[in-house]
Amino acid sequence: RKHQEVLAMHFVKMEGCGNDYIYLTEKEAISNPQALARKISDRHFGVGADGMILDLPVGYRQYCRMEMYNADGSRAVCVETAYAVWHDICTTINR
Repeated sequence: RKHQEVLAMHFVKMEGCGNDYIYLTEKEAISNPQALARKISDRHFGVGADGMILDLPVGYRQYCRMEMYNADGSRAVCVETAYAVWHDICTTINR
């Protein structure tokens, strides 16, 4: 039997206009986000989603920096998901 790595992480699954994305706020760098997007988005063996969003560390004068990936690991752009992330940021800032 092949040894499998167990990965524990905190995530939020967001849905907007029929698209569901897994939102990760990992402080550690993810070495291969494309592979992680494929694994975590799998609806049979993963969490199941249309893709994954990484909330990345920000630089000087930045409020938000993110990368989005489709379930197949390719880069994504989704307005509904960007809105959900922006809402999360505004909620955090106004606390």
